[in-house]
Amino acid sequence: MSPKAYRSKALELHPDKRGDDLNAHADFQKLLTSYEFLKDEKARKLFDSLTRVKREKLQCQAQQNSKQRNMMSDLEERERSAIFLDPNARDREEENRISGKLKEEIARIRAMHTS
Repeated sequence: MSPKAYRSKALELHPDKRGDDLNAHADFQKLLTSYEFLKDEKARKLFDSLTRVKREKLQCQAQQNSKQRNMMSDLEERERSAIFLDPNARDREEENRISGKLKEEIARIRAMHTS
């Protein structure tokens, strides 16, 4: 923030200029603290590097979330296709199981009558 920009903003936010605003003093103090912070080159560089790291972290998380969403949707699609690949397969398996039991029962009854 340049000194000229600070002075114009300070005139705008000064509590004497905004007597009816209850937050005028707090707003002016925030501006003053921010300006002092930005004037200190070492603090500004630390702040810039911190914001850069945070921004990169958010981008990385967004990419991971995107990958995770894609993986989840792929998994759900594969599950749906596996279930709906042959909707009658479960019914056929049940029929085959019952048919096998029936054949075993018939064979058992025939064995009882032939003995």
